[in-house]
Amino acid sequence: NNWELSPEASAYTEFNPLATVKSITLSPPVILTEPANVTNLCPGAATSFTVSADATACNFQWQIFDTGTSAWVNLTNTGVYTNVTTARLSISNTTGLEGRKYRVQVYGAKPVMSNEVTLQFITPLAITTTTLADAALNVAYNQTITHQGGRTGFTYSMNDGSTLPAGLSLSAQGVITGTPTASGTFKFKVKVTDGCSVPAVSEELTLYIAPQPIIASVDVPPSRTYKAGEELGFIVNYTSSDPDYDASVT
Repeated sequence: NNWELSPEASAYTEFNPLATVKSITLSPPVILTEPANVTNLCPGAATSFTVSADATACNFQWQIFDTGTSAWVNLTNTGVYTNVTTARLSISNTTGLEGRKYRVQVYGAKPVMSNEVTLQFITPLAITTTTLADAALNVAYNQTITHQGGRTGFTYSMNDGSTLPAGLSLSAQGVITGTPTASGTFKFKVKVTDGCSVPAVSEELTLYIAPQPIIASVDVPPSRTYKAGEELGFIVNYTSSDPDYDASVT
């Protein structure tokens, strides 16, 4: 069939738009809570970084600063990293990552970048006591072992196969107490663990226990009446196998 335009037909000159065109301004997402540094971290512990953004955010990409190339690199879900495209980056093991810098790019109408954050480990645990005060045979002894660093939850004990001199004991708080029943020079190792559950820190210590002197005689003042406040002198004569023995009389 052939279609023809009727002579009475006229051109259509009216046009009604189907819709009104308006300009739309797209705003980038707003970061509500920036990621924060992780501090006092136990070596090797698992941790995470978190960011929060408003409802206009549609995706995330965590990055790490590559010190070799001096450039930011997108993380992938490999090795110790998971959830690299979510608001919460998970790190299963932080060994070797102290001081590394991280950030996250938040995507929406326009991408925005978060601040930079790092992992900061707790000060390593160390025993600071390296010498012990001398002890004396059959005389009560008390000495506290000290440490620095680490996380609360410290527990002291003797190293496997190491023992204190007879009559002495070590408390979980690091205090050596008791009355030694043998004289001589003794070497032993103590260890301390903390709340990080990392391998214990050990220190070898030396304790000298002086022998008990033998009292030969005591020189006393003459027998007479003394005035109140008048000084009296007593001389204790003793022998000891230790030439450095410092005797005191009470």
